Amino acid sequence: MLLASAIIGAIVSSALPASARPVINNNPYAGAIGYVDPGKLPPSSRSSINATDPTHHKATCRSSTLHSHPPFHAEYVASINTSIQIDPSITAQAQVVQTVSTAIWIDTMARLPLVASNLQAAAQIATAANPVVIQFVVYDLPGRDCHALASNGEIPVGGINTYKADYIDVFAASIKANISPNVRVVLIIEPDSLPNIATNLATPACAASQEGYYEGVSYALSQLSLPGVWMYIDIGHSGWLGWPDNQQAIVPVLQQAINGAISINPNTAVTGFATNTANVDPFYGGGLPPAHQFPLVNGCYDYNCCLDENMYTTAMAGVFGENNLPTRFITDTGRAGQADIRQIWGSWCNVKGAGIGARPQANPAPQMDAWVWIKPPGASDGASGPVGAPGVDGFCVPSNPNGIDAMSGAPHAGLWFHELFVSLVQNANPPL
Repeated sequence: MLLASAIIGAIVSSALPASARPVINNNPYAGAIGYVDPGKLPPSSRSSINATDPTHHKATCRSSTLHSHPPFHAEYVASINTSIQIDPSITAQAQVVQTVSTAIWIDTMARLPLVASNLQAAAQIATAANPVVIQFVVYDLPGRDCHALASNGEIPVGGINTYKADYIDVFAASIKANISPNVRVVLIIEPDSLPNIATNLATPACAASQEGYYEGVSYALSQLSLPGVWMYIDIGHSGWLGWPDNQQAIVPVLQQAINGAISINPNTAVTGFATNTANVDPFYGGGLPPAHQFPLVNGCYDYNCCLDENMYTTAMAGVFGENNLPTRFITDTGRAGQADIRQIWGSWCNVKGAGIGARPQANPAPQMDAWVWIKPPGASDGASGPVGAPGVDGFCVPSNPNGIDAMSGAPHAGLWFHELFVSLVQNANPPL
């Protein structure tokens, strides 16, 4: 089995407009173990951690050392333990969730120390025979989440220099200082940002953020393209870019962002794209309509024939291949276990009836590098109210027409939402 340092070698393929496109052509998930800090697992689970490849390799976990900043998974396990205390009936299922690798969101500058502490913890369990894949979400663009209100970031529009110097440069330096040969680092790049440029420039906040999004994503790609690192750019989901016009609209946006990165660092290498981040679209929808607002007509929903993430990634592989873009994908299945549960396909906030989906696995479909869990199950998508309050989006408010599919009683985005976690566990498909 090749080590991460060997696998990272890039190849140069045919050109994008105006520049060459180096692409990493190896799958970082194949044969690797998903990172879970072993010292923070339930006692019954410490002998092994979940594998991310179909053969389910196991590795013995050594006790992790203490870090100046606790590894992320310690926070997550503690949150799940709180839910177990509230509702002991979910104990067995919840303890399974604690053993599954999830991405670590670096959504503020204050969370940047998590990069070093988790890379150090991953190095404790990684071996040549059992390399570890660890996932971070790069998510702090100026004017972040321009088309919604629940996840607006800390850096205002125009703060691109802060983003570069105080976020990306620190991120890159931390990876360089803490990467180890048997640890593979996967980065999910800026969820929702480039899809918003492709489809939502009529929103004033998105129009104002456009320049910073391009410059920020290009800079992030250029600086984070490091040995031992694989990068997947977020491209929304089937219910966003699945329409044919939107499939085409994202192409020049991605080309501009990648070419901008290559102009800064000619060795920039993008592995592929991430879909369904923090969303509930199933990978295999079984031909069911994604929502109840419209009927299926000739197998399409409101003229969108990409009814699930398998259809979407397959379609995008074709579109991207025709335009010299990478054609590999990862899909977030952490909350995508149930189909046909929404009234509105665009509902994204704390969706009622959602369930944990397929477990992380490498090579689950021809176009896929992996199914992954990007958003940790149980983290809120946004506060349920009050309407008009800062950080409250209408899609999260059950009394708002847009929030018809949202659960009530939710805290602000990223905070632990016990009722959501219980729903996800109880509706898991396949069952936990």
